[in-house]
Amino acid sequence: MCKVFSSTSGHSKTVVAYIQVTTQKEKKFKPDRLKRLNEEIDKNPKLKDLKRAFVVVGPDSNVCKTFHLRDAPDQGAFLTVVSCFDPDLL
Repeated sequence: MCKVFSSTSGHSKTVVAYIQVTTQKEKKFKPDRLKRLNEEIDKNPKLKDLKRAFVVVGPDSNVCKTFHLRDAPDQGAFLTVVSCFDPDLL
């Protein structure tokens, strides 16, 4: 679980984040894996009613700027976020 903040209102809400780390500029979204993961999450009463987000984390801005998630779900149905992570900043 993590907090997400709206860029328009500034309000936060708790969501379940599915995190995928990659060094590639393209990944294929696999709906069957998401379906199985959602089924398992739904078994936990504390998580069942929370919104979910698919987060793709890349190693640098080049990957993030050009990243493409093939066959991604509709943004209205499932939030998808691409962000960068620089391990040198830790």
